[in-house]
Amino acid sequence: MDTEVVDGLDPRNYDQIFKVYVACFAPEEQKLETLKELPWCRFHKEYLFVEPGDKSVGIKMMVDHFKGNYKDVVVFGDEKNDLSMFRDEWTSIAMGNAIDELKEKATYVTTPCDQDGIYNACVHFGWIKEND
Repeated sequence: MDTEVVDGLDPRNYDQIFKVYVACFAPEEQKLETLKELPWCRFHKEYLFVEPGDKSVGIKMMVDHFKGNYKDVVVFGDEKNDLSMFRDEWTSIAMGNAIDELKEKATYVTTPCDQDGIYNACVHFGWIKEND
């Protein structure tokens, strides 16, 4: 990832900000009071990101555009930035390595992502047959 440092940058001078990366090691983020009200998650050991978008809004827009049914929507997630898309209207699958808050909201908790979590969830729900 290329990094550009802009002296005097003031985020208040922008109409829209889609994602902000903050360089800090855990547990240093606990000292950042402004993070307490923002949707953020740790992305790497060196930094975290703030992503204020509500993923469920984009999902609903796509389903509405194609005149689909929310009951046919399936989402997978593992981190805090996925909480907004875990809704009762559709199937929400938490990866086995997901944060506890996401697992509590999930329709189903599968195995961790590095243990074929998506595949195993698809087998569990009968969307594919094992070894397809």
